[in-house]
Amino acid sequence: FQAEDGIRDLVRSRGLGDVYKRQVYAAEVETAAPLSASFSSGAATAIRRTPTFVDGIGGTSVLEDMWPLARVLIESSLIVSISEVCDAIRTLVSKAHVIAEGAGASSVAAALHHLPSNQRTVAVVSGGNIDRSVLKQILSGETPR
Repeated sequence: FQAEDGIRDLVRSRGLGDVYKRQVYAAEVETAAPLSASFSSGAATAIRRTPTFVDGIGGTSVLEDMWPLARVLIESSLIVSISEVCDAIRTLVSKAHVIAEGAGASSVAAALHHLPSNQRTVAVVSGGNIDRSVLKQILSGETPR
């Protein structure tokens, strides 16, 4: 019996078995991508994080207790650039009238720039805590750091 089997059985018992029929990706910013590093190494891995305005995601490591669950449920991590996050924020504002913080827009950035455009995709946008001056820079076409 392995932890992955137990997690899979628990998810299925809760009626969430369809998760295993879909590809689930994480979105990380290039300046802090511990999940990607963990997938590469096969274990929860610590990384060096560079602070940016995208501060709601990207710690210095994946928690060891979370790694078995992440490894089973997530296909991989899609790493987005700061400029891709800015593009996603501009897209969300102009097309959906949604203001998202950098972390919240990272899933949209991943979908727009790293997944095929001919497939149905769902991006969870969570978090609207963005500094007005940062938002102003982004909407003016600048890329804040």
